[in-house]
Amino acid sequence: MKKLFVIIALVLFFGYAFKFLPFIYNEVRPLFLYSLNKNECVDSLNEMKIQFKYLGDIKNNQCIIKNAVRINHYPNTKMSSPITMSCTAAKNLGNYFTLIKAKNVVHYGTYNCRQIRRSGYISEHGFGTAIDIASIDGASVQKDWNKETQKGFILKEASKAARNFYTNVITPDTNSAHYDHLHLDNGLGLRY
Repeated sequence: MKKLFVIIALVLFFGYAFKFLPFIYNEVRPLFLYSLNKNECVDSLNEMKIQFKYLGDIKNNQCIIKNAVRINHYPNTKMSSPITMSCTAAKNLGNYFTLIKAKNVVHYGTYNCRQIRRSGYISEHGFGTAIDIASIDGASVQKDWNKETQKGFILKEASKAARNFYTNVITPDTNSAHYDHLHLDNGLGLRY
């Protein structure tokens, strides 16, 4: 009888505790956001010859981007549209594009103050540290992922290289929610 009581008490305690984990995470995550200071940011992006506009800190409810920048394009990479990210994330993305020699990237977006589906956790998009990439140099994640073709090879190599720059590299192999894009972010390792 004592064992049963202890088990019930533990189940209730952990059930209650886990219900509040997203709330705790969402409050604590911004404390771990790293960003270059404004001068370092501007100097770094100028040295990389990135066309950008400095936006400063952006705060929207629980979402915050430290030292946000709007990137119009990278020197050797044309993007489907401008992006907004933290300066550190934008610099990181530029280095990634340079490594994989990306000439043309189609993306589904960067900053978006939202939760991860069915979780209660703020997405890394809400902190300006994530990008969703749909296509690299004509290789479509939805059409070419896991194909034994040149385009399939481009995507596999790009996802491998991303692990040098990102904490989370989420592909169609990770789950069905990412069937059509690569999600790259510098979060704390929270899986989507």
